[in-house]
This record gives sequence, structure tokens and C-alpha cells, in this order.
Amino acid sequence: MILLEEKVELNKILSNPLEFEFQEEVNLKNSMVLRIGVLSADDVQLCYFLK
Repeated sequence: MILLEEKVELNKILSNPLEFEFQEEVNLKNSMVLRIGVLSADDVQLCYFLK
């Protein structure tokens, strides 16, 4: 699990969409979290970004 803290980190992951397994937005009461599954070495790595 990776917590992305900077917009630059998010842009780096989003720059290569071929590695995406999935991307979804999770709505919480007062915020939204972007959840991205990235294929890495035959595993899916979860990345989270608070919008």
C-alpha cells in the first residue's frame, strides 16, 4: 500500500496507464480518495491519494 502525498507522485503513476489494474474514487463524508491498483511484479499494489 502506498499513500501518495504530493500531486507530483500521483501524476507519475497516472503517466503510465498500461500498468493500471483499476482506478476508482471512494467518497467519504467530507472528502474523496482516489484508489489506484498498479500491476507491479505480478502483484497489485494499492495507491491512495486524498483529493
